[in-house]
Amino acid sequence: MRTTWHRAKDRQERLYTVARNGDASVLYLPNLDTKDLFGSSGGVMNDPDGKVVRFWRWEFSSREDLERQKRECEIVEEVPSSATPGWFFDRMHRGPEHPPVDVAARTATMRAARSLFARLRDAFQVVEPTRSHDAVFGHELRQLLILASTEVESSWRAVLAANSYPAGRWSTHDYVKLLGPMKLDQYVVRLASHPGYGDIVPFAGWDSSNATRSLDWYDAYNATKHNREEELHRATLGAAIHALAAVHVMTVAQFGFEDVERGHFHADEFNFERTPTWFPDAYIRPLLLPDQPLMEGGRCVDWPDEWVKGACPF
Repeated sequence: MRTTWHRAKDRQERLYTVARNGDASVLYLPNLDTKDLFGSSGGVMNDPDGKVVRFWRWEFSSREDLERQKRECEIVEEVPSSATPGWFFDRMHRGPEHPPVDVAARTATMRAARSLFARLRDAFQVVEPTRSHDAVFGHELRQLLILASTEVESSWRAVLAANSYPAGRWSTHDYVKLLGPMKLDQYVVRLASHPGYGDIVPFAGWDSSNATRSLDWYDAYNATKHNREEELHRATLGAAIHALAAVHVMTVAQFGFEDVERGHFHADEFNFERTPTWFPDAYIRPLLLPDQPLMEGGRCVDWPDEWVKGACPF
């Protein structure tokens, strides 16, 4: 059964989102105080402009409850979902309802990222991150660029492997297939402590017809790794910053905002300015059906957890 997302506004013009699965529904209430709603839970979702917003969720298992809430809202748009409830791809975050992740993999990925960010902070003690300094290069920046780029490669490989991508000697011609399904070029970040540096879109322009050179920072890494004597000048501050931004994006694109925060990973270096909008193809947890009670024996019934891993999407 497919799910339809309804976009609605309340009488105060606040945007709601309703996911419907047959007669069962989930109402998402962005940034609202719902502490008095029994069974509500929190998370992170993207608004229509791709901004990250907090939300609260309330699940209705009876038509009466849903109809009462609908009287308070005006449906303004319907967005058919491409996903079947309970369907997902491993290590590919698509909205707040994504299923539990591999904790060991998440922890290892965030530990590696924290180590790299510490080195970036050290570099900023020597070179102020401004656009006018983007062309500054040196041996320490080369090391940082190589480490960050190989960490991104490690994430690319992990996602392909987790989704049963055909084995072989993978290259950027394989990795670029992640661009569309993970919406990597829709993540825009900024340096948290140096916002004047401006927007950073680490995967902008990634093109399958020229999968290595269309990523400037990755092409620079590839060149200076194999030919330091002639290509050291490409190990620049700008390339290193974009490679570290790619590390941050890949961490969240795999594990989601909530799981990153739960893993005590704090993005001291980067803030998100824009993130993908997931409404049409967000993962949807299987919903309680109308004949399933919210309470059983005086306690809340657990939400359904019948996830089905999708076939290789590449």
